[in-house]
Amino acid sequence: MNNLFIITWFNITLATSCAIWAPSSPKATSPHSLKKKLSHRQSKYYLTDKSGQYVEIRERFFDSKTKNFVLKRKVVDKENQSKVLEKNISFSTPGMLNKIPSLRPNISQYTVWFDKKKYFSELKINTYTRNLDIRLNSPKKQWNGTQSIPFPKGTGVFCFFSQLIECVKATNFFTEATSRKVGQMTFHVIWDGYPYFQQQYGHVPEAVFSMANFVYVGQSKLGDVRFELTIADQIIQYHLDSSMDFKKMFWVEQGVSLVRIKKK
Repeated sequence: MNNLFIITWFNITLATSCAIWAPSSPKATSPHSLKKKLSHRQSKYYLTDKSGQYVEIRERFFDSKTKNFVLKRKVVDKENQSKVLEKNISFSTPGMLNKIPSLRPNISQYTVWFDKKKYFSELKINTYTRNLDIRLNSPKKQWNGTQSIPFPKGTGVFCFFSQLIECVKATNFFTEATSRKVGQMTFHVIWDGYPYFQQQYGHVPEAVFSMANFVYVGQSKLGDVRFELTIADQIIQYHLDSSMDFKKMFWVEQGVSLVRIKKK
């Protein structure tokens, strides 16, 4: 019964797509429990991909003025951390989805440098048209201007890829699944940095939305809680610490790993 509960609870309770657009009540706009779970934190990670090793710096916080949850991320040269190679800032609005705390994606801005040339992408949720408005600015003619893409039908949960762990953590899925030692959650990912992200990694759909599925795997000997994300027919392994915060990621097919650096 416990196994069935955790699976159906998330697949059914989070499956109302229109709920993501519903205005939140004043109490639901900034749940105290959500702010506590996602309190200010800055962490550094060793980022390894097929081109080499770098450092990724991630910072999360709630903006006191806009009440948005903010995640800032940048990739820097390992030897010269003042040299920024890629950066991303994403904003989500705290609220409730079928009585479950959630982060509703709002805006994501992404900048990357290819051959010393700047490429910029902004993804903005339009709650009136139920579309994702995209603005591109780059040296390439095909990656300039604006476009608008309708949201896919399906689950009510949408997460920026940059905020993936925090977005899912907000729903209590990680805590519930770890407590019951079983669980899965289906939702949609919005790829920050579209379409430039797709140019960096092979076999990633050339689309801004992808259906994803998180599954509880177990705990490692070191005490990490392990989950697997299935997305675009690929598997990404995530390790979380006891607070359900992002500790490690292994995307084997892409040759990408992120490992949190211990603070001295």
